[in-house]
Amino acid sequence: MKTRDILIVFAALGMLTACNNTDDVQPQGEPQSGTPIQLMSAVDGLTRAGTSIQTNQLLTGEQVNVYITAPNGGATYEPKVYRINTGGEMAPVGNIFPYFPTNGNGIDVYALYPVAVTKDTRTFEVQADQDKQQQYKQSDLMYGTILDGDGNRMTVAPTATKQVVTFKHKLSKITVKLTSGKGSPNIKNSEIQLCNVYKTIGFTPSSGALSGISGDPGYIKVTSNGGATAGVSAIIPPQSISTGYFLKVRLAGGDVIYYSPQQTFDLESGKEYRFNMTINQDGLTVNYTVSDWLNTQDELGNANNVFTGEPSFSE
Repeated sequence: MKTRDILIVFAALGMLTACNNTDDVQPQGEPQSGTPIQLMSAVDGLTRAGTSIQTNQLLTGEQVNVYITAPNGGATYEPKVYRINTGGEMAPVGNIFPYFPTNGNGIDVYALYPVAVTKDTRTFEVQADQDKQQQYKQSDLMYGTILDGDGNRMTVAPTATKQVVTFKHKLSKITVKLTSGKGSPNIKNSEIQLCNVYKTIGFTPSSGALSGISGDPGYIKVTSNGGATAGVSAIIPPQSISTGYFLKVRLAGGDVIYYSPQQTFDLESGKEYRFNMTINQDGLTVNYTVSDWLNTQDELGNANNVFTGEPSFSE
């Protein structure tokens, strides 16, 4: 009986220790309010076709920068790094939670991914080689905030309810799928690159707004995850794509095929552009569709583009 009593005491002490982790994270100048700010993550869309990478929430173990403010000259909060836990729950690194102000005022929250992006970031550059999952994710600039029922950013009043921080993809996704057509050319182990694209864009962290692209256009190696026949993806800043070389495919046999759009088109933030390329022995057919970054096809106007000219082959 005494042993049982001792175990109960130890369990109670453990509970007190866990609660004490939140005791000293008040907004500056505010007394203890007793209501911690609890957050969860959700992602508006998919990050890569055909995989489970960050589908409806960030992957467990990912980290984001979270910025909390109390509007109208209220309490101030120190920036905190949050870790994504199972189920999309967000917890500050070290489990030291911030609290709502005691005066009843609400708070404003925004979050940035990847964690290398902070409130002082003014430009963002995607990786030139997105062949690996980590490099691909590092290119996926996302901005998260708490939204109301109409999808507008909102201030949150003190509450014990976990608030959902909805992250949105700020850049554009290009997905390429290869199909072997007439003559059955071998497309296995093909290498795919994006050509003549800008990798850097201006960014305002507090609002998530994008501005002008910068730097020199160059190449981006598309991820090989899943294989070209299943569809492979890369992320680039929204920009105007000209009628010059845009996609480069190097077949395993050594032949190189370039694709040039028939007309200039503009990439939009948060959109996915899927290029279906049929490689024939004597030609190339390409069509593309445009959709929201949700893996549901939603063609926009005349989104189907068929390449009818001769493809370019070189060694």
